[in-house]
Amino acid sequence: MELFCLLLFVLLPLSYAKSLRNPGQGHIGVNPCKPFFVRNGQQANIKVFNFQARLAKPLGACGATLLSPRYVLTAGHCVKNVQPFDITIYAGLQDPIRPLDLGVQSRKVKNIILHPEYNTYKANDVAVVEVEADFIQTEYVNFTRIYANDNFAFNQHNSEVWFTGYGKPYGRGSSQHLQLGHSTIFPFEECKAMWARARLSVTVTEDNVCTASVDQCMSKGDSGGPLLYWFPHSTWGEWRQIGIISKGSEKPTPDGKLPDVSSRTSKYCDFIAQATQDSVKCL
Repeated sequence: MELFCLLLFVLLPLSYAKSLRNPGQGHIGVNPCKPFFVRNGQQANIKVFNFQARLAKPLGACGATLLSPRYVLTAGHCVKNVQPFDITIYAGLQDPIRPLDLGVQSRKVKNIILHPEYNTYKANDVAVVEVEADFIQTEYVNFTRIYANDNFAFNQHNSEVWFTGYGKPYGRGSSQHLQLGHSTIFPFEECKAMWARARLSVTVTEDNVCTASVDQCMSKGDSGGPLLYWFPHSTWGEWRQIGIISKGSEKPTPDGKLPDVSSRTSKYCDFIAQATQDSVKCL
């Protein structure tokens, strides 16, 4: 039965993505849904997305990904003005309200390395967190894969991407399960122009990747979590992280709902290597 579940989640990107395509258009329209997380999404299996982490702090929580036993990747705004001793990182977590379940590990934070050029406009919205004790690699806890060359995700029209998190499924509280959502890469220049017209004090640069979905949303609780690309190879394939969820806007604008914006991980390989003392390098 467990093998069947794993096969289901491996095959999900192909079958589920086909059901969400919007044929006949240049690209999928800007997300019209309300600010609730992954409407029409799927419950995700932590054994498949075992690089997912949850960053818990006094006034909320964010998503994150495990870079290595010692280091965690998240969004800069998730740790800005937060003290290390106020943060706990959870890994192997299927259900955020059940932190004592089998496979869950938690660690206190030793150090926060915020990108040196992070600013309030959410430019360079990236941070690396060092935990006090190493995470132990298990079937529930593993590490993300980031490639210095991510052209595989951008060399085709309407590339399909995915995101995971514990955000708000009904507009309040946290999800009771890790969730998986589907989106599509949105044309960069159009995204940049839309955000500029909205005048929301947000900078969209070439270090970002924009996405939009037919009927699914990223929520505040998902910030810092991964934007993923399913890369098929050999018999199986692998999830590759191409972004860190950064910003979105539920406010109405003349253009409608704005595309979601993530930090493009390939642009931050040097920062990740420096922040981890060269213990983590992009592939």
